[in-house]
Amino acid sequence: MLKHILFAFILLLLVLFLKNFLKTIQEKERKISFSLVGVGFIFGFFDTLGVGGFAPTLAYLKNFEKIKISEIPDILLLSFAVPTVLQTFIFVSSIKISSRLLVLGIIFPLLGYAIFNHLKKYIHEKHIKNIVGFGLILSGAIAIIQNIGLISLSVNSEYIAINKEIIIYISIFFFGALTNFGVGNFSPTLILFELLGIDPRLGFPIMMGACAVIMLISGLKTKNNHTIKMSIPLSITAGMIIAVPLGAYFIHVMDIKFISWMVIAIVISSGIQAILSKN
Repeated sequence: MLKHILFAFILLLLVLFLKNFLKTIQEKERKISFSLVGVGFIFGFFDTLGVGGFAPTLAYLKNFEKIKISEIPDILLLSFAVPTVLQTFIFVSSIKISSRLLVLGIIFPLLGYAIFNHLKKYIHEKHIKNIVGFGLILSGAIAIIQNIGLISLSVNSEYIAINKEIIIYISIFFFGALTNFGVGNFSPTLILFELLGIDPRLGFPIMMGACAVIMLISGLKTKNNHTIKMSIPLSITAGMIIAVPLGAYFIHVMDIKFISWMVIAIVISSGIQAILSKN
């Protein structure tokens, strides 16, 4: 019953999002970029596997499309919205998780996003670059720890002690806040679960559910943003929608360590560049 209510709520947001998104596309550029479709496909595939697609997509948009870093977070939220809804439906349906963790795991990141979305207009662009830069470097460092196997799981069930749940809620509140600055919550959420000795697969439903709600709500404000070229999120979304089902299919059988190391290199170098960049 809870899953059905959650799905109905997300579907309602999706309808509103698509209505606004399609209207905005009609008023702006609609040309599809096949290179960005490819970017969406590649990073959408690994995003579904939990590697995270925000950071490498941010790096691509900044380095190859020459988009100002202050504009990229809104583009990412628009681009990932519909594919993340698809991810949410897949993983909430396939992974057993407690009702409390699922609901609160979506509410707390949403609160973090909402509060810092209001505060970010008071933050100087240089500070945004530093937040993005350090966030990317931290994500890369966390992924390195995960890749070299320094963490061992001690729990492999849906039961989580209440003290660990509290740590999860506090942490993901700030992970939700970081989505305002182009820093994804996938890698931080998965590594948090691993550090707490919890099966990281339990993180998939909450991190994807939270992102879906955040991105859909963010997309409803697109009409107030006149600087985004809508061909960019449209193209990335098209590629991701194709990739998500493939990623969900291969998630249990594919070794992605090599690609993961490449993503880590991109993330850390992009973080350093964001901090040092003057524009």
